[in-house]
Amino acid sequence: MNYSSFSHIETSHSCLVFQSVLWPEYSFWNLCEAILRFQMNYNALQKARDSYMEERRRQQMERDQAYVTKKLQQEGFTSHGDSWRRRTLLQKCTAMREERIQGFLQALEHKRVDFFERLCTVSA
Repeated sequence: MNYSSFSHIETSHSCLVFQSVLWPEYSFWNLCEAILRFQMNYNALQKARDSYMEERRRQQMERDQAYVTKKLQQEGFTSHGDSWRRRTLLQKCTAMREERIQGFLQALEHKRVDFFERLCTVSA
């Protein structure tokens, strides 16, 4: 009759609730049931999100380390290179990525603000 599950898609986690009632018979109590099913699955959803984020952090660290290794080899260091130099390059790589992300988010915010300002100007 009712089925709920959570699905793991690479970029999102959801709680899907399928109910046998159709609109307009859908009532407040059906909504309450859907919310309850979400709450029942919340811990599993949070665990899946945390696991996904941890895996993303691990993969990003591996990519950063591969980049640093390549950079050190280009500079003539051995595969292990100088640990201080490796650590410094890794910190720079992380800082540059964070700077790019913040720049992107700021540009996105400016576009959003401009869009709403133009929307309000046209509507007025």
